[in-house]
Amino acid sequence: TTMSAKRGRGGVGGGKFRISLGLPVGAVINCADNTGAKNLFVYSS
Repeated sequence: TTMSAKRGRGGVGGGKFRISLGLPVGAVINCADNTGAKNLFVYSS
């Protein structure tokens, strides 16, 4: 699966909320779910 999060003016239309991650840009997250282990990279666009 592909995960992407947009900050600022992009994102979910009509929603007045913002997803804030307490992680710096360039952080690597180890994710393990039923599809297998993956490394997720935090980036800004």
